[in-house]
Amino acid sequence: MERLNEEPLEIRARARVVSDSSGSARASTTSGSGGLRGPLVGGAFLAQLLATALKVEFFFTERVLSGEGEGLYQAQYHLSRASRSRVRDMRLAIVDDAISAGSAVRATYAEVQGHGAEPVVIGALLVLGTAASP
Repeated sequence: MERLNEEPLEIRARARVVSDSSGSARASTTSGSGGLRGPLVGGAFLAQLLATALKVEFFFTERVLSGEGEGLYQAQYHLSRASRSRVRDMRLAIVDDAISAGSAVRATYAEVQGHGAEPVVIGALLVLGTAASP
């Protein structure tokens, strides 16, 4: 996935295919306020391209070390201070370049929901396994 992020024309082409074929994502984020967000690094690059294609706002979360406990789903992701109030009452799509354990997506879901947003869809270019499923 890192190589894909280094080739913006390739990821842009893939994002265009996703945005062209995802009327449901457009409908879910554009009925009222909407936006896309992705975890910083691969997910954020993908989210930014999709947000541009769908003409909605772009947000990202950044991983912070929790320092608490060990194991799966210990990751924490936070919105920037400037974004926290902007996501309130928005319907958001959460996208990532790849989901395996789902910890980034789960932490992002909790973060945006905690600031008053309503996550309505989660998507990725690559999903590995079923650990990311609720």
